[in-house]
Formats: sequence, C-alpha cells, structure tokens
Amino acid sequence: MKIKEQINFRLIIVYLGIVFFALLILIQIIYLQNFRKKTLESQAQTTNFKVIEASRGDILSIDGRVLATSVPKYRILMDTQVAYLTDSLFNSEIDSLASCFNLLFEDKTKEEYFEILKVGREKKNRYLLLQEDVSFRDLQLIKTFPLLKFGRYKGGLISEEEFIRTLPHDYLARRTIGYKTQDNRKVGIEGAFDEYLTGRNGFKLMQKISGGSFKELNYKDAIEPVNGIDLISTININIQDIVDKALRKRLIMHNAEYGTAVLMDVKTGEVRAIVNLTKEADSVYVEDFNYAIARLYEPGSTFKLASMMIAFEKGGLELDEIIDTKRGVMKIQDFYIRDHKKGGYGKINIQEVFEHSSNIGVSIIAKRQFKDNQIEFLDRLYSIGFGDKLGIKLKGEVAPQIKYPDDAGGFWSGVSLMQMAQGYELKVTPLQILSLFNAVANNGKLLRPIFVKAFREHGEITKTYNAKTLNSAICSEETLNKVKILLEGVVERGTAAKYVKSESFKIAGKTGTSEIAVGKTGYHTEDGVFNNASFAGYFPAENPKYSCIVLISKPRRFSSYGGSVAGPVFKEIAEKLFATDYEMQNNKIFDVANMPNNNELPESKYGSLKLLNTIFYNLNILTKGKIDNDKRWIKTSVEDNKIVYSEFEHDEIYVPDVCGMGARDAIFILENKGLEVVLKGRGSVKKQSLVPGRKIRENDKIILTLEI
Repeated sequence: MKIKEQINFRLIIVYLGIVFFALLILIQIIYLQNFRKKTLESQAQTTNFKVIEASRGDILSIDGRVLATSVPKYRILMDTQVAYLTDSLFNSEIDSLASCFNLLFEDKTKEEYFEILKVGREKKNRYLLLQEDVSFRDLQLIKTFPLLKFGRYKGGLISEEEFIRTLPHDYLARRTIGYKTQDNRKVGIEGAFDEYLTGRNGFKLMQKISGGSFKELNYKDAIEPVNGIDLISTININIQDIVDKALRKRLIMHNAEYGTAVLMDVKTGEVRAIVNLTKEADSVYVEDFNYAIARLYEPGSTFKLASMMIAFEKGGLELDEIIDTKRGVMKIQDFYIRDHKKGGYGKINIQEVFEHSSNIGVSIIAKRQFKDNQIEFLDRLYSIGFGDKLGIKLKGEVAPQIKYPDDAGGFWSGVSLMQMAQGYELKVTPLQILSLFNAVANNGKLLRPIFVKAFREHGEITKTYNAKTLNSAICSEETLNKVKILLEGVVERGTAAKYVKSESFKIAGKTGTSEIAVGKTGYHTEDGVFNNASFAGYFPAENPKYSCIVLISKPRRFSSYGGSVAGPVFKEIAEKLFATDYEMQNNKIFDVANMPNNNELPESKYGSLKLLNTIFYNLNILTKGKIDNDKRWIKTSVEDNKIVYSEFEHDEIYVPDVCGMGARDAIFILENKGLEVVLKGRGSVKKQSLVPGRKIRENDKIILTLEI
C-alpha cells in the first residue's frame, strides 16, 4: 500500500505541473491577444527580410576584356499620393517634370508625359511607371527633376533596381557568349556555366525607423551573398571582329540564308572566334542560332578528307596511282554520279582526283577499297572521330547522322557507299568537320574544342581548362603525310587556287559544295537547287597555328560553289591574321644587346606613339620632335642620329596616307573609317590603291601592297 500511495502522489504532482504550465500558456495567449496585439503587429510591419542579390560573374575574352557583365538598371515609378504633394504643388510642377522626362529620354512627347502624370494623379496611382531600363547616371539626373528631387516620402520618387546582363561588344559572338531567351532559357556560355556564374543570394533582417529609412538588425542567421565566378573564355574579340566582318560581307554579297565561321587554335583546341549569322532582312544578319554546333548538314566535298584518309589507311593506294574518271558521268544502276567539269577529267592520278574534287574519282576509290566490306568504311569513320558528339560544354550539340547497311528502314542502297564518300547521305555539324581538319594540322591528334579557358575569383585564376584529347592518332604518319599533300594541292593547283591561294604564305584546305535536301522531294525545289558552300582548312600550312571552317548556306547571287563563295572569306581571315601575327611570320627575337648604335639607326614603321616610345626607350635610341600625348599615331624619320617624330594627320571622312605603316596599324585605322582592306604581300605598306585625301565613299575597298 505504501508503494501505491507514493506512485499516486507522484502522478498528482505531474498532473498539477502540466495544468500549471497549460494555464501559463493560456494566460500568455490572452495577454498577447488583448494587450500586446497592436504593438506586435506594428513591429511586424516594420521588419522584413531583405534579399541581397549576388553579383553574376563576368565573361571575359582570352585577353581579359569584358564580353558579358551585369550592370544595374532602374525602373522609375512615382507615388502620386504622398502627403507632401499638395494639388497646388503638383499642378505647378507637372509641366516642368514632363518636359524633363521628354528631354532626357526622347521616347515620348512632353504632352504625353504630362498626360501620364495627370491621369496617374487623378487615379491616385501609388506606383505610376514613368520609365524602365534607366542607367545609374540617368537616375542621378532624375533625382534633380521637379517634385522628384524631394525624394521618396515627399516627392514620391520610387526607383527599383535590377541587374541587366549586357554585352559591351554588342553582336560580336552574341550567340556563343549567350543570353536569356524568351522562354527564360539561358544559352551559350551563360547557360552552360550558369551554376558557376550565378553565385548565391544572401539575406538580412531590416527594421523600418523614423523618416522612412531602414536599419539592419543583428540577426544571427543572416547570410552574406556569394558572388558568381568570372569565366575567361577562349574568344579573342579582335579575331572575332575580323571573322565576323569577313563572313557578314560575303553573306550580304551572295544574299545567303545563313552562315557560320569558326576559327580554332590548332595546338590547344581553343576556339578563338565563332560567328553564326542568320538573315533577318535584306542585308541584315543577326546572331540568333549556333549553326556551328547545332545544325546538321551534308558536308559535300570537305568530307572527302575523311574518305581519302580511311582509304589510305586500308592500304594499297599511292598518290600517283591513275584513276579513270571517264567523261564526267558514271552510271551506277539507275543513279548517275557527275563531276563538275563538263566532259570530265579523264585519267588522272589520286592527287589530282582530290585537288579537282572529282566525285567519280573518290567514288571509284571508295568502292574499290570497301566494296567487299562496306561496314568497314563506316567503322573506320567512327575510329577517326565521326559518329559521336564531340562532347563540348555548350548545350545544343547534335550527334552526326551516319547510317549502316543493316539499319531499320532500308535506307542503304547500292550507291550509299559512294555517296557517303562524296559527303552525301550523312550529316554532321560544321564544328565536327573543323575538328577533323584541326586534327590533321595537329599531326593526327583530335581535340575536343573548348570555349572557356579558366575560372577567376577576386582577380585570381582558380581553375584552368585544357582541351581533352579524343584520339591521339586518327591515322598513321604515312597517311597523315599523304592527306597533307592533298590539302595543300587543293589550294596551290586545285579548286581553291583562284580564291584561297595567298602570295604570302601557304594555306591547306578543301572546298565543299553540297546540294541541300528538301525532304521527300529530293534536292530540287520550285526555285531550283540550293547549295551549302564551304571551305575548311588550316594555315600556315608548314607550321599551322589556326584551323578554320566557313559555311554559307543558300547563296543566291553570283555563285554557289564552296571555292568562290566560302573560299574568299577564309582567305581574308587568314591574311589579316597573318599580317598582324609576328609569331606566324617567324620574326626573329630582337637581341637588344647587339642592336646597332645611333650611327646605324634602324628603319622604323609609322605607327602607335605609345609603342614606339616604349621600343626606342628600351633600345636606348634618342628621339626628337614634340608630339602631344593625346596623339595616337605618328610618322618617323631619321635625322642627326635621332628618330624624329612628326604628326600623322588624317581626317575622319578622307582616305589617310598609310604608306610606311605596319599592316596591323594600317588595318586598324582604315577599317575604323569604314573601308574594306585587302592586303597583298607582307611587311610595311608601300602602296595604297586609294589616293590619300580622297573623300571616303560607302563600300570603298582599299588594296594595300606590303613589302619587307
């Protein structure tokens, strides 16, 4: 009994304790509801969590220039009902306020702004939108406008900040750098590296205090924002500009539907320039789709490089072996294979088959090598890198379409092997074709192209990327040597000789012209047959630095062949890069210690004052002639064992005299005046086709003759 009484006593104590605490909670609820309700509600209304947006990382070019960055923009609204704005004050200043907005933005008349303000006041609008996408500089001006100069709580000025992504170089590489689409998708580098660029937002607890301002409260769970990481891309914006201008000019000339050009560093696989232009209106082309990585096409004759490579690897072929290409037409069952030359090429050797891009010759070679085992042809294509995606980081890359004899649907025919050897009945992307040519230039090493070189945080490089090797040897050294000879021959003597061959250095490559299929109707439309015109190659051929592909789709004027349409674009890009790249020109390194003394002064090209000052200072060479520091370009001469500076005079609307300048400086000056520059030779400018002082006309072309 004693134990039972102890247990009951303990239960009573526990019960009473629970009842006591329940009563305390009830009393507290009654107290808060009846005596503290208004005070707590007031406090709740004066405190809130404020999100602190993380700064999105910048995208930079390979030399550190900004390609994409976030800048603050503001929405300007007005609370027309603040107590300070009496009817008399509002009405006396509204006309002046409307006038200020009209003068600053010029998007509406003064009367339209007046009406917006008047109606907003009448409707008691507390968030009247006046302007969007306002810069910080313009916001500071708005803060001085009538009424709004009194601030938020007296003048009704409301400014809402948001960060807008901007591209300082406008359309250059726009599609590859990336942007947000209408359906809120991020494309290009912006989309592929979004998780690194975005950063992480923070938040803090804020309390409203007298005067309408806020103060931060001490809140232990507040989180600081983490800014996004900067990305250093592989793009060189100067090269991008050269490639863009060269391609855009030809697209306009040929009234083409779209075009793409990609330039890649041979040894590193880094894409230095990528241009994708779509026709929007007559002579207007915009970057809105990445054709280089996301558009499949039948490559035509540029694919013959792969066909010849795997034919050589099979064995039993030599460059001087004779192939009978007939009279330009070969019938296989009910199908005809034709060469472009009327009457054909007759009996020519394998090197000439490739140089003249003989469809019949390549078809005969493919049939002879693989007729007993056609699948071997396809397996060898896969072995050199075709058949799969390259696996680049940018989203949207599509896989090649290469069919097999045993595929469902019965699409393989008796001529499929020969058609594929010519670059038909299969589809690839321009970047996949370029990667093959780059591998040849890179002594057989196939690289995965890259578009981002490094990550940067707080100004320090934290991670670097190198192109992955997809295949260390796409073919034997013997085959590699043979196809290099073929590619050089195309430019020296073959289909590209007239349009791509340079007087200054050797180019290797292949033209490509393929008819565009239009579904079940074949290649013919009511308007005729349209072509894809392309050229792929590398330069300088002896020691390649860059590989490049140019594709122009549906050229409608003058010509539609790869050599005459895409070839000149490639040549212009190559010659401008060669003329401005001392590494490609194999210039010797200056030995300052053994430079001549002032009695044997070196010749100096005209050019940049800043660079010439640096050179002559480091070489211990005296200069004379007073030139203002704000002058960018100067002339030089030798007098009394000194280099004499004189002003380089040029007017914006007249052709300047650039004789004596280096090619790089001359191109910079002339193209900034709107002139199209064509270079011949190498060295400094000795002659120019347009007379100095002549007024510049629209679409003027100037030919510069260079000599060492």
